Amino acid sequence: CAAPSLAGAAEWAPTFGLAPSGALRACPSLAPGESGCVSSNPKEPPSQLLAPLRHGSLDREGAYRRLRSQLLASDGVALVDEDGGAYLRARYADGDDAEYRVTDDAVSFRVVASRPSKAPPFCAQRDCVNGNAAQRRRVLQLRDELGWSSLDAEYEAEKRWVPIFLH
Repeated sequence: CAAPSLAGAAEWAPTFGLAPSGALRACPSLAPGESGCVSSNPKEPPSQLLAPLRHGSLDREGAYRRLRSQLLASDGVALVDEDGGAYLRARYADGDDAEYRVTDDAVSFRVVASRPSKAPPFCAQRDCVNGNAAQRRRVLQLRDELGWSSLDAEYEAEKRWVPIFLH
């Protein structure tokens, strides 16, 4: 029995590398109901958006070296592109690609799934945002392993998850 194909999967060919402006590219277009990318680009829809990572008191070079070292120490991660000071691209064992751009005060990122998947119609767990769960976990796990924070960390107390049950 073959796995069902997704309508947009055949066209899924994300472009990697920095845009001419020097910023990370936006998430690739997806068909309605699909997920497969999470980014720190503020122009992304809420289901694809996570805040950039704050690297604390490290300068850009120190943050780059720390991020690079953590990626190299992670199981199933290979660096596939880097510029030696601001941009890194890693490929995970499952085929997902992650791009990181290090600046003086933060690390922006984009994590793109190897293939888009169907977004669940709802979720019922704390901090759940429909779609892109694997890519979100990947970024949050890396953030925690590095001991860094998100730029929106000061708003964490205001993000109260309240389950809503319809009768």
